[in-house]
Amino acid sequence: MAQGGMYDQLGGGFHRYAVDETWTVPHFEKMLYDNGQLLSLYARSFASTQDPQDERIIRETIVFMDNNMTAPTGAFYSAIDAEVDHKEGLNYLWRPAEVRAALSNDKDREFALELFGVIEQGNFQDPHHPSEPRRNVLTQPKRDQQAAEHFNLSLDGFYERRDQVREAMLSIRDQRDQPSLDDKIIVSWNAIAIEGLADASIVLRDENILRRAERAADFILDEMLDADTNLMRIHRAGVSSTPAFLEDYAGLTAALLSIHRARASLRLEPELKYFRAAERLTNTALQRFGGSRGVLYDTTANQPDLLVRSASLYDGAIPSAQSIMLHNLLDFHAITREPERLQQAEALLRACSAEIDRSPIATINSVRALLRFIAIDSELPERLGPPREETPSPEAREQPLRVMASADRITIPETGETTLRVRLEIDSEYHINAFDAGHESLVPLSLSIHNGAGITARVEAPEPSKLSIAGIDANVYSGEVDLLVRLSRDQSEDFRGRPILVLEYQACTENACLAPASVELAVSIDQGW
Repeated sequence: MAQGGMYDQLGGGFHRYAVDETWTVPHFEKMLYDNGQLLSLYARSFASTQDPQDERIIRETIVFMDNNMTAPTGAFYSAIDAEVDHKEGLNYLWRPAEVRAALSNDKDREFALELFGVIEQGNFQDPHHPSEPRRNVLTQPKRDQQAAEHFNLSLDGFYERRDQVREAMLSIRDQRDQPSLDDKIIVSWNAIAIEGLADASIVLRDENILRRAERAADFILDEMLDADTNLMRIHRAGVSSTPAFLEDYAGLTAALLSIHRARASLRLEPELKYFRAAERLTNTALQRFGGSRGVLYDTTANQPDLLVRSASLYDGAIPSAQSIMLHNLLDFHAITREPERLQQAEALLRACSAEIDRSPIATINSVRALLRFIAIDSELPERLGPPREETPSPEAREQPLRVMASADRITIPETGETTLRVRLEIDSEYHINAFDAGHESLVPLSLSIHNGAGITARVEAPEPSKLSIAGIDANVYSGEVDLLVRLSRDQSEDFRGRPILVLEYQACTENACLAPASVELAVSIDQGW
């Protein structure tokens, strides 16, 4: 997403979604709730990988929000339109001559054209205005480290030069007609942005980012919530209106708890007003939106404009309100260890369990909550309902092999090779057949590349043990086995697709073998330049 057209390479922040299979052309609208959720996502990624590109995306997205979506009060506006002068994305599009005119020297011009993939024939044609010339959606085809190496720069040097051309081009773009702004302040959408900022402040260890989150939260608590915990949903032009829905109560609670966690993580002085407000909001939501069977409805019972009172679990562009409340209750229990919060979460899960069972992908945030609960109390599934009376197939049984890789991301250079160490841990009563299994009736161990091309893999493995089973001499591995995988480019074929390393094996005891199985290694494979 960060390398394609969904990301605004000059101004930061994300457009709504891509409309083509290469993720080059976006729908140019920018939504607060997308950027808030993506802050949380990139924060989680940075915490795992410490990838400087993740940090850059986080900081540039925050700058975008500061410059374009932040009200003087500190709260956040809702959206930025896709069209300019009734033309899709016109503000964001570039022709090569415009890039050259924006920059002062040939070196910067060529750097920008290549970095952002700007070509004479363009990569975008407005489908509603075919007479318009083709233009370019800016992308960054190479990852930051790859681009730095390509331009013979250090990573810091690359960032400095990239920022220089970005600022020059952005100053020209700012002189163009701008898309319109939806200046409503919506509580549930602000809550998502607050949570994203709090998550970012933790992984970047940056109190200033947390201050932004607190300022937005303070505005909502001061101006849109009264002493009786009546929350309003929308604020515009100095006026708060529309009683809040469950998603506003649940989302604001999640945001306030995220601030509470961030302050603790950053070792700041406790500020209990956020936690206390979260408690009040939760108690009010359970009372006002609760139903007889533990379900939480999206609206209150006394809304005269609704014929049907819905209780949605579907996770769409934002998670469902019920799923957010599930996580809130589990968060409260994690902080306070109050059994009441766990009981409330179980009651809500019981009300939701049939829908989760019917459609676990559509209710994925509730599934996450269910897994969190089971980690606390493994007997929950038995209480929620009887187990299915099915005999699991051999393929569905727990496999006796665990596979671990030495890295979760590797880059295949244009020439030479890169190596990856893979450890296999085999349960004590099992063995697996070796790469040369020793007999044609046995399924050998194999490591192959799926879903991609242009890469070769060679495996160095230790000598297997010899084992005779039912008169068949087999070569096998048991216990722990370390493999060295050497990956290089296949010069006869272009690198393409999203390659996945797949380990295929068959596990056996001395008496019988399980069905052959496979494992996809959780390793991202990137192309070097």
